[in-house]
Amino acid sequence: MNRSGVGFTTSLAILAILLVGDPVHGQAINAARVQKSIDEAVGFLLEKQQPDGGWPQFQREYPLGVSSLVTLALLNAGLSPEHPAVSRALGYISSRDLSKTYTISLQTMALCAANPRRYANQIKRNTVALVRSQAGNGGWGYGEGRGGSTDPSNSQFALLALHEAQRVGVKFPDNTWEKVFMKARKYWVDAQNRDGSFSYSGGDRGRGSMTCAGIASLVIVGAQLEGLESSAGKTVQCCGADRTDRDRIELAVAWLSRNFTVRANPNYGHYHLYYIYALERVGRLTGRRFIGQHDWYREGADHLIGMQSLDGRIVAKGTSFQGNEYSETAFALLFLSKGKRQIIVNRLQYDGVEGDWNHHATAIQNLTAHTEKAWKRDLAWQNIDLTQSRVEDLLETPVLFMSGTRVPDLTLADKRLIKEYVEQGGFLFVEACRGNGCDGRRFEEYFRKLVVDMFDQPLEKLPPDHPIWFAE
Repeated sequence: MNRSGVGFTTSLAILAILLVGDPVHGQAINAARVQKSIDEAVGFLLEKQQPDGGWPQFQREYPLGVSSLVTLALLNAGLSPEHPAVSRALGYISSRDLSKTYTISLQTMALCAANPRRYANQIKRNTVALVRSQAGNGGWGYGEGRGGSTDPSNSQFALLALHEAQRVGVKFPDNTWEKVFMKARKYWVDAQNRDGSFSYSGGDRGRGSMTCAGIASLVIVGAQLEGLESSAGKTVQCCGADRTDRDRIELAVAWLSRNFTVRANPNYGHYHLYYIYALERVGRLTGRRFIGQHDWYREGADHLIGMQSLDGRIVAKGTSFQGNEYSETAFALLFLSKGKRQIIVNRLQYDGVEGDWNHHATAIQNLTAHTEKAWKRDLAWQNIDLTQSRVEDLLETPVLFMSGTRVPDLTLADKRLIKEYVEQGGFLFVEACRGNGCDGRRFEEYFRKLVVDMFDQPLEKLPPDHPIWFAE
């Protein structure tokens, strides 16, 4: 920290992506247009709410499924649990315990998003049921009446629900959580195809929706297992740690990049908007603004707004239509709402030693989750490639995180970009990785010299009464 401005900024993060340019229905795709689409979708769902607080079911054997999905979408769109319509919906979906994997998972996620304290007992019952129904191979099946077979779709939703339950503090004795996530990790590792993709059935060619499910699930189990090791007092190995799961995730993302589209479920003619919801999860959980060369949120928002009817509903066409108009609109609403969460920190990806910028793969994800709890609001983070960025891209977030152990290979243009970011109000959060297998002395020495080169003065320790120690 020094007097020249490598320091605290009180500016708020702007929307995750400032969309400009392409016309849709004669209007530019920008933050206001996306919000208008969200508001119209919310309006459609609220108008179609039934007197009992729910929405029509898609299939009779999945009671409360569509209603739980719609309630989850409305909460993520910004409606308060105290909103009259949402309050009625919560009363309806919490009126009974469920047994099907899809429905119990959606109910759990909605209750966690609404008020985990109020619904603590029901969330715990659901979590116990999901833990008990996990199959020996680490996956989940349909649940009651469908035998012991498992599939990646049910397994994805069960894991999402357990992830949310663990986040809100559901406790188990001994190492139950670790066993659940270890088994789940093995399931997804065994399910991955050689080309990186995931299919619905073993041996089939990969699908976009299932590949997104696999990526998100591997990210979740990795973060959960690392967090459990840390909370148990175990040493978290940083430098030199096993990169196997990271490599698996990158292989799957590479497949998704090659097959990327927002107009259909890649390699499969059905479940278009189910895939769109899964695609948002990949972008957000992996911290990517781009999947390959595709600005996934911009392209997805552009396409969804183009699909939207005048009454606000968003429904896939033809064989892609799977579900009913309420579940379809809810999937689209989840993409639009969750994908535009405010990004509070960028992790800087810079050229140099491969992977040196990313030794702590879940660090920023964990920091963002911690901040979400403190601020009581949903937030996001992303990786940003220095070689492909402008200062405007860096300034989309108030904090730029840079980490490493070795001397970064920064060009003169890179240094000028970082300097301009700081001079325009950006905050550099820099970590020289030390301990647990890391030796960041060379990185620290380089950065100290870099500060002098950029600002003509060295770093200084801050006094105890500096405002940064008391600011969020």
